[in-house]
Amino acid sequence: MRSNNGNFVVIRDSGVVTVVMNWAGHRGVLGPELAVELAGLLLEIAAETDAKAVVITGVGDVFAAGRDDLLEVELLIDVVRRHPLPMVAAVQRACIGAGLALALACDLRFVAADAILCPTPGAGKRGAARDLLVEEVGTDAAQRLLGLGAVEPRALVEWGVNARIVPTSDVLGFAQEAASAAPERPASPSRGALASRRRGSLRSVWPVPATPSMRGGAR
Repeated sequence: MRSNNGNFVVIRDSGVVTVVMNWAGHRGVLGPELAVELAGLLLEIAAETDAKAVVITGVGDVFAAGRDDLLEVELLIDVVRRHPLPMVAAVQRACIGAGLALALACDLRFVAADAILCPTPGAGKRGAARDLLVEEVGTDAAQRLLGLGAVEPRALVEWGVNARIVPTSDVLGFAQEAASAAPERPASPSRGALASRRRGSLRSVWPVPATPSMRGGAR
C-alpha cells in the first residue's frame, strides 16, 4: 500500500514500512518543519500493529541535508533512536548534516558506494551527527572523521562506523530486504522496548542478508 502527502511517500509491504523523503520544493533540506513532520509520521507508524520495521530513504541523488544542530532535528533523532521498531537507512549519494545524523540514528545503514557524507559545515563541536559519531567510534576517531569534512563511505567503515556499502542502484532493495528479516516486534511494545537492545544487541539477533558487495558489517 502506498500513500503520499507531498513531503513523504509511505510504502507498506508485508510489515516493512518504507518512508521516502520526497523533497518536493525542499531541495533535499531536512529543515525544522519537515523534521517535526517526519517525527510525527514515525510516531504514527510506531502504533501500527502490523508494522515490522521501518526503512528511511530519499529520492534521486539525495538522502537528506540540512543543519543537524537544530532543536527540531535533535528531537527527530531522539524519536528514531527510541522507536519501538528496527530502523534501517537507505542512503543515496548526498548525506549531509541532518541527513548524516538521521542515518547514524538508525540501527542499520545501507550506503551507496558513491555517497558523500559530512556533518553540517561550520557546526564545530555542535550537532547530532557529531554526538552520534562520538558514541559509535569514540571521541578521537570522531574528531578525525569530522576534520576530514566530506568523506566516502569506505572511510567511515574503516574508522569503525557500522554500515553496509552497496551499489548505488541497489541501496533501497538491500535495505528493504534487511528490514523484512528484522526481529519481530515484542508482544507488549513500548517506545523504549527495543531502544535498550539497540546497536550490538539488536544487530546480534538480526539475520541481515549477506551480499557480495558488502563491506563493514554488524558488530
